[in-house]
Amino acid sequence: MDEETVFGPELIKSYELESQVAVYPRIILSAECIKNVKRFADYYGDHKEESPFYRIVLEDMDGECFVNYLHKLIDMFEDEVAANDYTSLFPYLESHKQIIEKALTKYEKNYKLLKKYAWIANYHNYFCEDFVLNGGNNYKITAPIKMSYPRRIFTS
Repeated sequence: MDEETVFGPELIKSYELESQVAVYPRIILSAECIKNVKRFADYYGDHKEESPFYRIVLEDMDGECFVNYLHKLIDMFEDEVAANDYTSLFPYLESHKQIIEKALTKYEKNYKLLKKYAWIANYHNYFCEDFVLNGGNNYKITAPIKMSYPRRIFTS
């Protein structure tokens, strides 16, 4: 790797995952990466929910693990969230919601793209429900295709 070029087996693996496995607009992790995530989470023993991976890696309905990119909002407003004040997140959730709803309308006749945006709506709703207290449900989206929510990777 240099300033202009990246190459090697990990780049090829990333391309294969994105083009053949991801299906939905998500950043999925390879089996090797998940193995390392679980190994590092073992350092937390019986308190795996204290691991950063507990919040930033989710397992989807198809068993693939992906990056919980909306969690960056929690990180951005860490102090407010620690005080149970989620109002700083609401403009971002509203914007995310509006973009998704616009796309759901635009692609309502294109099932392949509609399914991708329905997945994003499902993920958005899960984030609002599971990570955002005090008003997160106000930002949920009515999705035309129902899907199972993702789950945290260290649940029993």
